[in-house]
Amino acid sequence: HRVVQLIIEEGPVEVAQHMFGCRVLERLFKHTPASSFMIDLIGPLLCESVMLSKHKYGNYVMQKLLEHGSCGLRSGIVRSLLSDFPEMALHRMASNVVQNAVRYCNSEDQWAIACTLLSAQSPPLEELAVHK
Repeated sequence: HRVVQLIIEEGPVEVAQHMFGCRVLERLFKHTPASSFMIDLIGPLLCESVMLSKHKYGNYVMQKLLEHGSCGLRSGIVRSLLSDFPEMALHRMASNVVQNAVRYCNSEDQWAIACTLLSAQSPPLEELAVHK
């Protein structure tokens, strides 16, 4: 629990953007069950989810949250990112977060993502279709 306290003191968003700090967060999310002290860690990350999804290290943290987070956490991430998914789908790093959201979220969230991507005015569907 001391590691989590240090991350909270340092700032989870700053740690997520660090080359080695992001790996510490990834391991925490993979191996630590949800608890009250983890809420203090995850909350700030959700507030900066769009920026972190586009960051060269932060995107890995968002991917791990989608992979190992609870169904409620995954839905919260999707809600916070949903309006940005069309742009993120074309972004070099954020597209991996979009893929993991589709891969790990429940069918309701997958449907919301699909509707958002298919109804987006910009970028056009043709551009999304030919992108990685």
